[in-house]
Amino acid sequence: MRADLITRFYDGIEKQEVFAACCFSPHHALRAVRGNKTVDLVICFSCSGVQIHYGKEEGRTHVGKSPQRFFDHVLTSAGVPLGDR
Repeated sequence: MRADLITRFYDGIEKQEVFAACCFSPHHALRAVRGNKTVDLVICFSCSGVQIHYGKEEGRTHVGKSPQRFFDHVLTSAGVPLGDR
């Protein structure tokens, strides 16, 4: 499942739509940890915004809406309720 999330996220970045709103109301996130290094990706599929947090560094990118259905499936399968959007 972890590999599927990452693959679909990268696919969403490659195939992102041109549209990007300015709402940034994130409902999803990914965290990657290797050794003592952590990167957090905070994702808003509504506006296609992604905030990247790596230690004290921050960045931004965009992702298409295509991964959202799978991300939602992973959450609901784990019993995590989806918030209002």
